Amino acid sequence: MRAPLWLFPLFALALGAQDADPKYMGVQAHLNYSVGDFKDKIGSYGFGVAVFTEHPFEDGYAMRLVGGMDVCGKGLSGGLAGGTRSRVFHFDVEGIKMLRPDSEANLLGPYLVAGVGAYGWEVVTGGTKTHSVRWGGSAGFGYRVDPRLDMEVRAQYSYPAPGFAAVSITAGLGLRF
Repeated sequence: MRAPLWLFPLFALALGAQDADPKYMGVQAHLNYSVGDFKDKIGSYGFGVAVFTEHPFEDGYAMRLVGGMDVCGKGLSGGLAGGTRSRVFHFDVEGIKMLRPDSEANLLGPYLVAGVGAYGWEVVTGGTKTHSVRWGGSAGFGYRVDPRLDMEVRAQYSYPAPGFAAVSITAGLGLRF
């Protein structure tokens, strides 16, 4: 039996609970802007939330496990006749490289981020749902404002169906607790 994809954020949170230092667990909220075929079929804007756990290494490197959900499309409520929307649950492994690891004691400042993960898609078009699980990835940059707050901009890529690319630009905030 396959586990429901909505459980992935809970799995990520459970993994993070094993970490002794709570500042490496957190939540992210972001806005998505769709581009290309994805924008034409689904619509321009969306939003998402995620939970993460981050594990730092030496020399400004870190690994982040992220589980979350994004929603975008025309008729986000799903109640509009003919509205198209997508919902994607994702579980990603991300690498982070701080660009100034020696300049700040708390590793503040700019960083690069890239990741790969599994994306569980649900696309609703006029009341018809299609489901798929695909690989996806993201790359971008961020800025750690203080030890508890990150700002990021990234490009995300996946394909809910063969020959159909889902590409979006994402701006988000991450908060550690």
